[in-house]
Amino acid sequence: AAHAMAATPLTSLLCAVVPPSQAEAKRRALDAEGLLDVSLKAFQITDGSIALPLRTDSSKQGCAGNAWKAHAQASSKPCITGRVQAGEAAQPSGSLLKNTWTVGELCEQSILSPLHGGVSSHECGAVQVALLSAPATGRQRGQQDFLRDSLRRVLLEEGVPSTVAEQLLLEEALPRRWERLGDIALLAPRGMFESGSPAANALATLSTTQRAAMYAVLAKVLGCQRLGVQGRIEKSLHRKSSAAVIWPSESASGWTSVRDNGVTYSLDVTKNMYSSGNGTEKARVAKFECDGQVVVDLYAGIGYFTLPYLVHARAAMVHACEWDADALVALRHNLLQNGVAARCIVHAGDNKESLPAFAMCAHRVNLGLIPSSEAGWPVAVAALRPEGGWLHVHANVSSDPALEAAWTARLEATFARLAAEAGRSFHFAVAHVERVKWYAPKIRHVVADVLAAPRQMGGGVIH
Repeated sequence: AAHAMAATPLTSLLCAVVPPSQAEAKRRALDAEGLLDVSLKAFQITDGSIALPLRTDSSKQGCAGNAWKAHAQASSKPCITGRVQAGEAAQPSGSLLKNTWTVGELCEQSILSPLHGGVSSHECGAVQVALLSAPATGRQRGQQDFLRDSLRRVLLEEGVPSTVAEQLLLEEALPRRWERLGDIALLAPRGMFESGSPAANALATLSTTQRAAMYAVLAKVLGCQRLGVQGRIEKSLHRKSSAAVIWPSESASGWTSVRDNGVTYSLDVTKNMYSSGNGTEKARVAKFECDGQVVVDLYAGIGYFTLPYLVHARAAMVHACEWDADALVALRHNLLQNGVAARCIVHAGDNKESLPAFAMCAHRVNLGLIPSSEAGWPVAVAALRPEGGWLHVHANVSSDPALEAAWTARLEATFARLAAEAGRSFHFAVAHVERVKWYAPKIRHVVADVLAAPRQMGGGVIH
């Protein structure tokens, strides 16, 4: 409550509405242009589309909507603008884009923070939503039809037998999901890219030249320079990528760069994992006030959270621990290209071995490893300064409220036990649970913000 400020209650939201498959790419594009309101979460509307909240502050007033409409028109995609009044169901161009929410509902769904704009979660005023876009379903259908027609032409030109071509052009064979990382489109291992599937078997019968011609058309349709196929993330604690580049050649480099929330991340997609779904958490970290603070990132990877702490949160020093050699290459590169290497000490290897370098000095400890970071909890406790601090604990947790509550209770109890065993007298309290994304059905990736305070301070607030 000490951080709450009086503000004008929220009465409207300006949102760009996009198909679910394009949500992350559009989020990044809007973010790169400074049009995305990163303080709000995207949410799903009635027709299944995703609404991305846009900035409406004075510096961007009117710009966000105009820019999005210009983008839609430039892309030959019609734009629908409709402000939905309280209690009204709007149907622009025949597409049901109903969006009448109460403030309380938005808070309950974690779309808004209870403190956003001075709004408390028990209020029930109506929120008006301006929707900018066209129906998602028509665009998706059109894109699939365009892709099929384009592939049919190239397969015919390359002399592919009709029986093989028709197998590759089936609905279930065509790519439906992909992730854009820089100029690489990483296709989901489904359809013709799913090992052992009928479509994959048909693809294997094509000559190298025929496959290259087909991939070139696919890349053009997707608007990328390289194609790759996603693999399963290693189940080891290294969580390495097993993606493979397939075009313009299988030996093509997997190195690419992604701009996200003002930070440039470079990585080799065949060796490093990049989780686009963590964008909201990286944006949240960027808003932490870390001036003068020492942060320990126990699982730094390529710098997913290390970089927002340095670039935006302005941490005085970050100790970045990482044990994977390929991730270390990318991490060091990213620190240099973002101009923050001087404020980061990289510790290669097991973070337990690096503990003497940062013991009892951390204002914050980031534990960004899923499905569980529990192996690093003793190190996190030992890293805290005597005055205490914050532990940001990532985990995959059941969406059942009772099971989530049980997890947070165990979290507090386990940290208290670990502190007692280490001779440290801290009081631990979970101040907030951030629900980052769905990891699997009924399983969420969450982050618990755990406040650790010396018992003699009575668990008071630490800055």
